[in-house]
Amino acid sequence: MNLGKRWKKESTETNWEIEKRRSKENMIDDVAANSPSNTTDETAENQHQEKPWHSYIYKDLPRMVRESADSAVRSARSLQQNSSTHIRTLKDHVVQYTAQYRSYEDLVFSKIKDQLTIVREHPTLSAGIAITAALLFMRVHHFLQNLLLESSP
Repeated sequence: MNLGKRWKKESTETNWEIEKRRSKENMIDDVAANSPSNTTDETAENQHQEKPWHSYIYKDLPRMVRESADSAVRSARSLQQNSSTHIRTLKDHVVQYTAQYRSYEDLVFSKIKDQLTIVREHPTLSAGIAITAALLFMRVHHFLQNLLLESSP
């Protein structure tokens, strides 16, 4: 009968409500199981199960220190391995970028050298381009100067 009522109650509840009710029931069961009883047998068993403080010092403390030291050594090794991996990767990238920089540098200087060779072979063409560029530059400079004078109060 109790199971039927419980099933009917669960079927109308949402999953969240069921979990909430079950967690309350489990908490009540845990409190009841862990609550001190009035019998002397159980208190005597609890006293025998509890360890005195000096047993923690002699047995548990060295074990905990050893585990902590092992964990620290593992962490240090992992950090060393990761950092050395990063350094190797960085070295590989530096070599790659250095080679790429040198190729671009060679390309730029070869273009400049080619252009200087053309200027030396065609001096009149070079003089005409230089005079035209100078005139354009003076015109733009004059235009900007007038623009700034007009806009200032």
